Amino acid sequence: MKSKCFQQGSRNRAQIPVDWTPAGLFVQGIIWASDAPPQNLALLQPDGTQQILRQESYLRAVPSREGERVAIVTGQIPIGGPAARMAISVLDVSTGNEQVIFPETPIWISDIAWSPDGSQLAFISAPNPHGACRHTPYHQRRRIR
Repeated sequence: MKSKCFQQGSRNRAQIPVDWTPAGLFVQGIIWASDAPPQNLALLQPDGTQQILRQESYLRAVPSREGERVAIVTGQIPIGGPAARMAISVLDVSTGNEQVIFPETPIWISDIAWSPDGSQLAFISAPNPHGACRHTPYHQRRRIR
């Protein structure tokens, strides 16, 4: 779907860069002076077109090195409530299909990275944002595609 990422005339919305890959510049929408999570992940392509990849809110987006896929961290971070619940999915940029690879569980995902060939993800997780982190590589028997 190709369209404008944000409604015109909204002063408190902005696009900020996520990563620049050969596929183009990935940007996310934020709302200034708000604790709302990012929204509207988009790809600004070299020809000037903009492709909206995801309209739902999320916590973090990490494009693969070539920009073919994006790891998306989603979940809930309650303030003063129970533990955070987070999940990881992979979005295929060309098809728009999103596949959950790590289902939502009570865990804090603090960092995520693609392997150089884009076939694996590694993430650091802990029971809460102040707990001891552990490195958890995610490897499928088949390549992430």
